[in-house]
Amino acid sequence: FAVGIDEEINDVTDGLVIKDEQGNQFVWVPIGKVYKNEQKEYEEIELGRYTFAADGTPKLAQSADNYTNVVSISPYYQELSSSSKGNAAAKNLGDFITKAKNAGGYYIGRYEAGKVEGNTNTFNVKKGQVVYTSITQPQAANLARNLYNENNNVESDLINSYAWDTALVFIQKFSGDTDYSQLGLQLPITTTGKQKDSNNNYDVRCNIYDMQGNAGEWTTETYNNPEGDPNVCVHRGHGEWLGRCSHSLPQY
Repeated sequence: FAVGIDEEINDVTDGLVIKDEQGNQFVWVPIGKVYKNEQKEYEEIELGRYTFAADGTPKLAQSADNYTNVVSISPYYQELSSSSKGNAAAKNLGDFITKAKNAGGYYIGRYEAGKVEGNTNTFNVKKGQVVYTSITQPQAANLARNLYNENNNVESDLINSYAWDTALVFIQKFSGDTDYSQLGLQLPITTTGKQKDSNNNYDVRCNIYDMQGNAGEWTTETYNNPEGDPNVCVHRGHGEWLGRCSHSLPQY
């Protein structure tokens, strides 16, 4: 990666941005002890799957330490190491968790995936790109994994529920919006197509764009309803305050 930033970043808690040679940008989500100031005051962020109360308070539902256990959230959402239901599970969940814990964090796409004009086999993570829509969850997973398939030093995948939930915890601890996980559709759409909260701020927190507004985003989580509901693919964002959402049709 070639390190670069769009604006002055003073601290990892502001949302440290890196970009590659193609201009794709990612934000570092720290885990463990995250120091806030020179007085060594810190917040503790645990990598895990969370539920969020109406006021945004996070509750750890599954620590990454026990990722091999199947833990359901609300009540059929599961992060499986493999799935036989037709959706794409995480490429290597255990590897992601081990590396994130060893590194003290992980990178998340700064922007939603953008469609490269005239090319359905790739995408980018750049500001101002047309959001890649009308794509199935397996297709999205395949594109994400192929982003750096020719680089042995970088790995990428469709976001899993550990990475999504922990990013929300990070944002709530350091952006000042302790109820960010509950915003979702409460963000009004402006004439520019962007979304603002009650303080007239766009949906940008810790340099991460649109986790709670704009288009819903596929994850590797599985909706595992024992009654045979065909909706097995889970998307997040866009109405996250309503909880996790499942769809089987081609969506965002």
